[in-house]
Amino acid sequence: MSNSLRLMKSRRSQRHHVSDSWAELHAKEEYSPVYIGPQDGLMKADKINKLPGQPDGVDFDQYAGYVTVDPQAGRALFYYFVESPQNSSTNPLVLWLNGGNNAK
Repeated sequence: MSNSLRLMKSRRSQRHHVSDSWAELHAKEEYSPVYIGPQDGLMKADKINKLPGQPDGVDFDQYAGYVTVDPQAGRALFYYFVESPQNSSTNPLVLWLNGGNNAK
């Protein structure tokens, strides 16, 4: 059982009178927020050859596309990824996603 599920169950048992309709709806052990779909060909399809105004001779690969987060609702997050030109397999990776309450 995940730590978050244990925490929600623990809090629920300590305060019976409080409505936890959201928690009860989403706190089932079989629930998984992870969507894993086929990835074949996505990297090649998302590769950017050149951006407008980009100087010639850049020595890194770059990719952009969408990562599906809820296929039933049609929700996806846009990403832009630039591979490090040196030691790309060992350099740290930063994932930056813009958005907020009204981001769709």
